[in-house]
Amino acid sequence: MKLHILSLIQLFGCLAAGAQSAFAPAIRHAVDADPVIAAAEARGAAEVAGVEAENVPDGPEVDFEHLWSARPDVRNKWNIGVNQEFSLPGVYKARGRAAAAMSEGNAAARQLMRLDRALDIKLAIVDLIDAYRRLNLQMEIRGNLDRIDELTRRAFDSGNATILDSRKMQLAVLDNDNTLAAIRADIERLMATLSSMNVNIDDLTPGMLSEYPAMPLRAADYSPLERVAESRKAAAKAQSTVASRSAWPTFSLGYRHAYEDGTHFNGLGVSVRLPQWSRSKRTRAAELEAVAASFDAEADRLAFRAESDALMRQATADALNIERYRDLTSDNTYLGLLQKAFDAGQLSVIDYLTEINLFTTARLNYLELEYRQALTLTRLGRYVSEDF
Repeated sequence: MKLHILSLIQLFGCLAAGAQSAFAPAIRHAVDADPVIAAAEARGAAEVAGVEAENVPDGPEVDFEHLWSARPDVRNKWNIGVNQEFSLPGVYKARGRAAAAMSEGNAAARQLMRLDRALDIKLAIVDLIDAYRRLNLQMEIRGNLDRIDELTRRAFDSGNATILDSRKMQLAVLDNDNTLAAIRADIERLMATLSSMNVNIDDLTPGMLSEYPAMPLRAADYSPLERVAESRKAAAKAQSTVASRSAWPTFSLGYRHAYEDGTHFNGLGVSVRLPQWSRSKRTRAAELEAVAASFDAEADRLAFRAESDALMRQATADALNIERYRDLTSDNTYLGLLQKAFDAGQLSVIDYLTEINLFTTARLNYLELEYRQALTLTRLGRYVSEDF
């Protein structure tokens, strides 16, 4: 039975997976307009630009010297020079690879941020759909209560109903009022939350919010996290190489022109700058950062797999429970049956209210199961698509 239901859900998911949900444009617009993602993108580009700036040799250095003779029979002398310092070619190549690795890592991290932001939006939409479904149920119940309340009032006026029946109906209507008010408050709060996420509320029509979008039951996709983890390791390794090669000596070549005793001299100057003593510690720090990135990636992978396994088990269990409830409480036809039974005199007011309460509890349990399953399926598809 378990495998049969799971197979049906997977089949339904495969059929629906290629279709775009009605919420896709709103989600995409909200993610595109997210200032946090835009700031992260600008910050990442600035970091890459900083590495690329370091990969360009410093400007040439020009020096001039003029010496005055203390003896009148000896001429003054002067000299001028132009020097250019540069690193060995391997250093520039390492920095170029580090910049490329950082750029690729920023792109992977940005995509992950988009998927995470889309998940927040989708979860809020699922909450909103659940609120509307509960609102629709309570409004349909309210329609029945109003009709029975009117009949009870007339019966009481004609002496065919007791004061207890009348008070019971009034309390039932009042309770329904409070429930409707609470649900409408939830809807207003969720609308405000979505608006703060840059979702255009006008794009969310009542028809869209009456049912959950089709979502397949699928294995969670780790590839976006994998790309981020691998790019972090690559960037850390590249930075380690940069730190190591930066310990190499730098060289300076220069042109010299001197004037002394009425004679002009031309020549070349060569100098070597030895690495600082702290370079070895910097290299070691970069190597340790690369090792830490590897451990972080493994920890993220294990946590993601554990969460995904738990979500898959939850989705399967919810599917079984929904199947058990579906035949009895998947629609509101029972309300019509209760109304007919009351009209035929087969139910008293108290019996009617008892039945209404039993049905409402069962129906809300069914809606809760579908809501929980929608949350679970949304989280399972977290890194598959920005859409549901």
